[in-house]
Amino acid sequence: LKENFKLDIIGVKNVNEAMNYIEDFLVGPKRLEQEKKNILSQLNRLLKQKKQLINEQLKLKEKYEGADKYKILGDLITANLYRIKPGSIWLEAEDWNTGETVKIELEPEKTPAANAKKYYNLCKKCKRGVVEVEKRISSLQSDIKWLEEQIWLAENAENESWLHIEENTK
Repeated sequence: LKENFKLDIIGVKNVNEAMNYIEDFLVGPKRLEQEKKNILSQLNRLLKQKKQLINEQLKLKEKYEGADKYKILGDLITANLYRIKPGSIWLEAEDWNTGETVKIELEPEKTPAANAKKYYNLCKKCKRGVVEVEKRISSLQSDIKWLEEQIWLAENAENESWLHIEENTK
C-alpha cells in the first residue's frame, strides 16, 4: 500500500513507469549534461589546437614570403662573381633595385657560384613552402569549421543520440 501511494505522487501506475520516470526526468538529463560537458571539452581542446596550428602556419608563411629576397641575393652574387675572392665571408654589392649597398654572407668553403646556388635554392624552398603552408592552412580552416559545427550540435543536443560524433574527430 505504501509503495502504491508513492507511485501515485509522481503519477505512475507501476514500477516500470516509475523507472521510466526516473530515467527520463532524473538520471537521463544529468547523464546528458555530463556527456555534453565531456564532448564539449574535447571539441574545444581540439579547436584550440587547430587555431594554434593556424597561427604557427601563418608565421611560417610570413617567413617563406621573403623568397624574392633570396633570388635577388643570388643574382647579386652571380653578377659580382669576378669580385669574390676565394675564402671570402662577405660580399658587398649594390642592389640595383634599391641603389643601396647590400652585405651578403658567403660560406668561405664554397665557390662563389655555389654560394649563389645556395640562395637560389633557398628561394625555391621558400616558394614551395608557401604553397605547402597554404594547403595546410586551408585544411586547418576546414577542420575548424567542422569542429565549430560539432560544438554547436553538442551544445544544442536534446538527447544522447545527438551527441554521437564521428570517433575520428579530425
